[in-house]
Amino acid sequence: MAKVLLCSEGIVGLESLSDLAACAAELTAQGHTISLVCSDLLAASSRSEFDDLALFQAPIFDGFDIRPLNPSARYKNLSELLLGYGYGSTESLMPVLRAWLGLLTTLEVDHVISDHAPTALLASRLLSISSVMIGDGFAVPPMMEPPASFRPWRTQAEKLAQDQALATVDNQRLLKSINGAFSGLGYSDVHIDWPFQVYEHAAQWLMSVPEMDHYGKRNLPYVVRWPSTNSFSDPIWPDCDGERVFVVLDSTSPFCEVLLLQLQKLPLSVLAVVKDATAEFIDLYSSNNVKVQAEMVSVRSVTQHCKIVFSHGEHDLVYEFLLMGVPCVLLPYGIQNTLLTYRLAKKRLGFAGPSKSSKLDAGSLIETTKTVDQVWHNASRFGLKYETHTSLTRLHELLGTLCSIPKS
Repeated sequence: MAKVLLCSEGIVGLESLSDLAACAAELTAQGHTISLVCSDLLAASSRSEFDDLALFQAPIFDGFDIRPLNPSARYKNLSELLLGYGYGSTESLMPVLRAWLGLLTTLEVDHVISDHAPTALLASRLLSISSVMIGDGFAVPPMMEPPASFRPWRTQAEKLAQDQALATVDNQRLLKSINGAFSGLGYSDVHIDWPFQVYEHAAQWLMSVPEMDHYGKRNLPYVVRWPSTNSFSDPIWPDCDGERVFVVLDSTSPFCEVLLLQLQKLPLSVLAVVKDATAEFIDLYSSNNVKVQAEMVSVRSVTQHCKIVFSHGEHDLVYEFLLMGVPCVLLPYGIQNTLLTYRLAKKRLGFAGPSKSSKLDAGSLIETTKTVDQVWHNASRFGLKYETHTSLTRLHELLGTLCSIPKS
């Protein structure tokens, strides 16, 4: 049996561990020894899939100006994202990479499975440990140079040239930091020349479907393994007349306050899930026709009584609604959701809202959902296509193949 380390760094919340939890369940069934390193031990402790695993705190970039969790950051490509994450200098990267090397060595790991854990992948590269990247499309970027743009809608030659010039500067800064860390830790014989070489040694499994790949359809294994909200409670809308509307947004989004205030003025019955809402926020934005709560509810139950959904374009949530044949009105918050919104809008699998909250017109967007039949037709086809998806079998087979690889 193999020793497998599941890794996640810099990301918090139950959703961040969903794909790793699926891997843990399958690996446990196969009898392997599994450990988990993550940034949110509280979230990990609340998932039954990790009950029998050894849990470790992920090393952190401490004391440096980093922006890994800031959804307002307008990253342009992978290099800039990693620089914002903490890779901006050898001094910031080296102690974190050293800690990951220590973890992998001490645990005598045979295989690494990474979901948003770039430094774990750097360490596995140095130690020649077989590795896999998992996650939605954004978490598994293409192996290409120059790095894939996070702004594919920019087509003007002048703007593309500007982006490429900035990317070149970012690439050189990133490579200097990484290669400096390699040398400082005694791996001066290892050198990377392109950003994608951070993860080129790892296999890539996309926990997604081609229609929802942030970078467009690729020739990689697609493995759908999302947490279902079916175990959550049924929704309870305000007791008032009007068509039902469901909202899932973050309170920090510039769209959240604007949307809730507009919905208060419309003849609708609105249930708004704002997961990070405080008691003060709930009191402030609840009204006779708008109910605000922090607790998520069952998507399946929502779609039985409601066909108008506003969301940020968060991958797993949009997928669940599309499985039910319901497209979302997309108000993206953060580059990851913006990139997915762009792909969904191109495939007419969702209704894209405005780029700025100042241009939001909730009433107009709701009317659009009732008149654009092609989006509903595509969403219905999506639901039928994936309703019997055999991802459990595929994940089991992929993990079985991985763990049959002998240790280097």
